[in-house]
Amino acid sequence: SLFFFPWRVYKLSGLRKVKDVVQILQNSPQFADELPFYIDRAAKWLDTQFSLYLEQRGTLRGAVLRCWYFVLVLGIKVLYLCISLMLLWGTDAMFTTHQTDATFHKYGTLWLTQHTQTESSNVSRYMTPIEEKLFPKMVACEVKRFGTSGLEEWNGMCVLAGNVLYQYLFLAFWYCIVLSIMINAVGVTSLLLSELQPSISYRRFLGDSYVEDSARIRTLYKTVGPSGRIILRIIANNCSPKVCDELMQYLLRYIDTGKLTSKQPLHSSAYQPIFNVPEEWYQINNLGR
Repeated sequence: SLFFFPWRVYKLSGLRKVKDVVQILQNSPQFADELPFYIDRAAKWLDTQFSLYLEQRGTLRGAVLRCWYFVLVLGIKVLYLCISLMLLWGTDAMFTTHQTDATFHKYGTLWLTQHTQTESSNVSRYMTPIEEKLFPKMVACEVKRFGTSGLEEWNGMCVLAGNVLYQYLFLAFWYCIVLSIMINAVGVTSLLLSELQPSISYRRFLGDSYVEDSARIRTLYKTVGPSGRIILRIIANNCSPKVCDELMQYLLRYIDTGKLTSKQPLHSSAYQPIFNVPEEWYQINNLGR
């Protein structure tokens, strides 16, 4: 259940707005004539969002706005990584023994080493397997029961049949935890490197979106800040290349005409849409609210 906590953070954060835009672009265009309308609405939302980043440059509020989505995504990835490490540490503490080579955090590596060694290996074939140390099948036990002479005690050997299954279940659990740690560590590293080297993430953005490289797109990608780049990469990763390419063309058209923070109605004389869209459609899916 700990893995649901970062998901709840995501649900309560501003990233939900970006997800709503992506869902509209993915699911709404059931017919070809609807597609331009939804792309236009998404482009105007991006135009309003990016204009805040561009206008607030050099101020504290602008720094917060330009980095908020990046810090949020990075924090969610770090939360997943910390939860994975906590699960490994907590399970290891549960299996703590006096034998240092029987700790749970080494379970998978020791199991793999002991079961792949050959007869010529220097490691003794008669050493106790790691699964027998963590999940012994036979243990010494003391049994107390009432007999003819009262309470009787005797020592013997007990068979723990459940450990035959548990040793494989926890082995699979170990590999799942380690895989989760590796994936989350790669995700955190990749996000940091992509922000330290925007040119690398820009090439990935072009590859995911099929947007044609140009000086205007490069300038836009570099000047919208970390939050803007996060939004563009989310859209490129979740929308079809055709939609993403048309969305960037709409956005560049608004920026080229200086309409970064336009407050005029969509059908005013200062702005004429390329596509004829029914008036009532502008009353639904208002992305800018």
